[in-house]
Amino acid sequence: MTRCLHLTDRDRPAAPTWVAEHDWVVYLPTLTLAPQGHPPLPAGPLVYDQLIELIAAADRVITW
Repeated sequence: MTRCLHLTDRDRPAAPTWVAEHDWVVYLPTLTLAPQGHPPLPAGPLVYDQLIELIAAADRVITW
């Protein structure tokens, strides 16, 4: 299964239907990790080192 990390603005409406249930989502600029997709880190606020860890763990990073 491809691990996708979505980096998106918190002010956007709900995630589009093409965001799969197992995808990870980080909201910017607050660096808040959503619990969706069972990410390898606890959901909630992140520091930059944790964001880099998520980016490295993902197979694909999508910004929108």
